[in-house]
Amino acid sequence: MPHEKKDIFKELLVDSCITASVTLVGMMLIWGWSVTILFDGDAEIVKFGIPMIFYSPRPSLIGWLILMILISPFLQLLTTIFAGNITLLSIYSKNKVKIVK
Repeated sequence: MPHEKKDIFKELLVDSCITASVTLVGMMLIWGWSVTILFDGDAEIVKFGIPMIFYSPRPSLIGWLILMILISPFLQLLTTIFAGNITLLSIYSKNKVKIVK
């Protein structure tokens, strides 16, 4: 049964977006509450346990939250698309599956 390239890659993109969206929601549930620490003047950010990537507590927390909540799902999206393309290339080159252009 021939498969359309367009349909295969469209489904891969949609599934990758769904996976990244689930990760985004999960990261928001896990890390979202810690945004309130930024507005709490009495919070000891140093004792929060995040790496001091900017050598200062508040910018490090902001950077860490951006990394965890926004950048992680985006990187997962890119990785899933890349791995899916490599897998499809491997399957189609080994099995010589007919693809309609």
